[in-house]
Amino acid sequence: MVGDSHDYDAAAAPFAGEAVYGLLLKEYRAVIGQPPPAVRERWTGSYAVASDRAVLIDTPSPRTRLVVVTSGVGASTGFAIGEEVIQELFE
Repeated sequence: MVGDSHDYDAAAAPFAGEAVYGLLLKEYRAVIGQPPPAVRERWTGSYAVASDRAVLIDTPSPRTRLVVVTSGVGASTGFAIGEEVIQELFE
């Protein structure tokens, strides 16, 4: 994976704009110094978003946790959030 982008809106658009992908591939060329490999496929995801928190952690029962990253930082923070939730659960 070369990179990704986030586009926040009330509803997901059915198609992804090509302009952002062009910028990512241009940056790849600038950093690596050669043309990027052929694009095989693109993925467009939908994410939970909340304006009042980056992470939602709920306790529906004493031995159950519901954890949702509600911002664009899940890949960066997921392991640390998981570690904290598991530690709290088993203390």
